[in-house]
Order: sequence, then structure tokens, then C-alpha cells
Amino acid sequence: MAFSRKRVPEKLSEEELFDKAVRALARRSRSTAELRRLLQPFASQGADLDNILARLREYGYLDEKRFAESFARLQKEDAAHGPRRVERDLRRRGVASALAGKVVNDTFAGEDEIQLARQWLRRKRITPPQDLRSTARVHRSLLQAGFSGNAALQALKQWKLDAEWMEALAGVEPETEEEPPQS
Repeated sequence: MAFSRKRVPEKLSEEELFDKAVRALARRSRSTAELRRLLQPFASQGADLDNILARLREYGYLDEKRFAESFARLQKEDAAHGPRRVERDLRRRGVASALAGKVVNDTFAGEDEIQLARQWLRRKRITPPQDLRSTARVHRSLLQAGFSGNAALQALKQWKLDAEWMEALAGVEPETEEEPPQS
């Protein structure tokens, strides 16, 4: 069995790099940081990459705010994620924290987080838990989906679960993550 060597990508000219960026954006919308990470191995100089990103912004192909707004809307509507998950995912994709926070606030403005959590439970076809362990599992799932601890508890209360189980979960909040490095 032969060992495969990690292939070193060949460096592309500025025009080839621009074409690669346009093709990548045609496949799906990306943040500036995502596109930079994708193109970095192919760039011969950092200045080439900066020029390409500037051209893409000038042509309207690359717009951080538009990307963040469409991503947040799709995550809310299609994946039914809560505001915390959407903001975390935007930051992971390299969107600035301030922009991510503003876009998430705008996207979820006027929405009842408890109602969204209940919709998420229905969408995932989660049935009422029968014991403390399964109640904790459902609660964790709601937290991972981006809902606050209070909204998760309120959503669970629709099933009129044992009061002791609810008290056991009352102090649980989702873990906060470190801020990803901005590139």
C-alpha cells in the first residue's frame, strides 16, 4: 500500500484566483473570511488575495452584511435554530461579532423564543420525556439548537413534567464559547 503525500496546491495567477473565487461564490454564499481561507493556499502573494477580495466587493459579489442576513434567515427558517446558535455559527464563519449580533437581533426581532423552541421540538418530532435523564437530553438538545435556558425550560413545561425534573434543570445554561480568531 502506497502512502499518499499531501498535495501542495499550485499557485494561481491573480486572474485564475479571481475566477476560482467567482466559481466558489457561485456554488454558495460565503463570508470574506471563508473565501480568504479557501483561496489562501492558491495565492502567490497576500496582496493578490486582498486585491481579489476588493474586486469582488466592488462588483457586489462579496457582501458580508448580505451574507450574514441570508445565513441568519435560512438558519432560522430552514434549520429552526435559535438565536444563540445562529450567532455562534456566523462568528465561526468569520463574521464580525458586532455584525453577527446586530443581524441576529434584527432577524429574531418580534419573535417569541419559547414558541420557536416549541416549534423546534415539533419539527424534530421529540416526544415528551419519561424520566429525568431523557428530560435532560431534550433540554441539552434545545440549548445546542441555540435557545436560552429559560426558553428551553418553558418549552419543556408544555408537557407538564415532574416538578423535580424541572428544578434540576433550572440552573443549566449553555456553555459559552471562545471568540474565534478573526482572519
